[in-house]
Amino acid sequence: MLIDLHLHTSEFSTCSRVSFNQIVEEALRKGLKGICITDHDTMAAKKFLNDKLPNDLLVIVGTEVLTLDGDILVFGVPEIPKKRLTAQELVDYVSCKGGACIAAHPYRKNLRGIGDKIKSLDKLTAIEGYNGNTISENNIKAAQSAKKKNKPVTGASDAHSIDRVGCFATYFYNRINNEQELIAELKKGQFMPMYYDENTNKYKEIKGQ
Repeated sequence: MLIDLHLHTSEFSTCSRVSFNQIVEEALRKGLKGICITDHDTMAAKKFLNDKLPNDLLVIVGTEVLTLDGDILVFGVPEIPKKRLTAQELVDYVSCKGGACIAAHPYRKNLRGIGDKIKSLDKLTAIEGYNGNTISENNIKAAQSAKKKNKPVTGASDAHSIDRVGCFATYFYNRINNEQELIAELKKGQFMPMYYDENTNKYKEIKGQ
């Protein structure tokens, strides 16, 4: 089951130029089976879950939280702490709530990646090794660090524009029907990152994984 785990809507992320409805349409066009809306420091996109959504597309709302160390994708918490925490404090909070944390673009050079701190971060669920808004060199470094830490690697678009939706995604070996099942599968580590090949209009495995 292919899911893009990292997307930003123009409705709730001021840096995004793609609306929720556009994300849904593009995700379906590319053959994704699920999307995760992860706007910056908010889960306000949950309002979209009340809309009539396509039956063949799972929509989950998490958030991308900026910690004192960098960005972390969060799923399965009732609310985001009002105080800005360190990466470890946030991961501990999410773990306490039974949620999941993914280190987003850890080696991006804009002060938003947590960098080498992923090596010592306890209870981290996974590492985003392939991010559609990050240069290849930094993605490879993230994937290699994940391997050394024995952490599973996700792929996601981090789309802020329609052309980037689904450029990377994560293939889960088991079907996922809701957020709790997503969290469970993330913790099992039974998935792999994939990329969208524009020439064939198909998702392909990333070689070297």
